[in-house]
Amino acid sequence: YRDAKDLIDIGAYTPGSNPKIDASLAHMDRIQAFTRQRVDEYVTSQEMFQQLQEIFR
Repeated sequence: YRDAKDLIDIGAYTPGSNPKIDASLAHMDRIQAFTRQRVDEYVTSQEMFQQLQEIFR
């Protein structure tokens, strides 16, 4: 994703041209939501790993 971020941001990335980037884009919203844990939110490491597994299913 980082390698293509500039292209993505300006709309120049063509979906299908790079399978790894396509996979990253498919999961990006869920990954970003996962990394934005609220300050008052506590999860155990087991819960955290379960959440990550759900993202990549």
